[in-house]
Amino acid sequence: MSKQSFRTSYKVAAVLLTTLTLTACATPTVTTQVQISSRLSMAPTLDNPNLRPMPDWGHTVAIVPGASTKSMDPTYEAIKESVKAMLFAAKFEPIEGNKRSDYKLSIDWSLKPSRKIEEVEEVPVMMPGPIIWNPRYHHYHRMGMETVWVSQVRHVQLYMRTLTLNLYEGKDKTPVYTATVSHESRCKQYRDAIPYLVHAGINNLYSPNGTQKLETVEAVTEICR
Repeated sequence: MSKQSFRTSYKVAAVLLTTLTLTACATPTVTTQVQISSRLSMAPTLDNPNLRPMPDWGHTVAIVPGASTKSMDPTYEAIKESVKAMLFAAKFEPIEGNKRSDYKLSIDWSLKPSRKIEEVEEVPVMMPGPIIWNPRYHHYHRMGMETVWVSQVRHVQLYMRTLTLNLYEGKDKTPVYTATVSHESRCKQYRDAIPYLVHAGINNLYSPNGTQKLETVEAVTEICR
């Protein structure tokens, strides 16, 4: 698949996620872990200068790589395209990182081994067949081989896919908003989780400081479990 096709798919997935409504139907879902640190407030006061006003519609947001991310990294570029689509859907104006803006949004991502789990599965095994008495030859003999199913325990390595978004106001060096979003799966890959990580990071922009929760949305694209 071409780079342009990847970008298009993440844009489409991000826009679809903004319109999701959870229902009682038994549809596939994706759950992410969300942690929020925020200095944003709907009503900042002079008594607490540490609080900053919420970003408003039409504000420009420059997207930049974080401290541990390279600007030419293909995964960063894919995340950036998804973030741009989400910001646009949220009525913000995403722009390139080298332009003057109201806010800067930095992107960091990681893919690391998390834990190992045990899974039990039934596997076929060839075993000697039963021993029977042959009255014609007056002796016992075995009835060949047969397939039996046995339980087998296997160890599975899980991987944590994490996205960290830091929002800075103007030229401020301290973020006014930080979202850390994680998704654990069996796959040592990242791209399939991007739409869901980005959705949770942007969707919680107005969540209060200290928010820690599991966020579940309907699955609109394939994702490794």
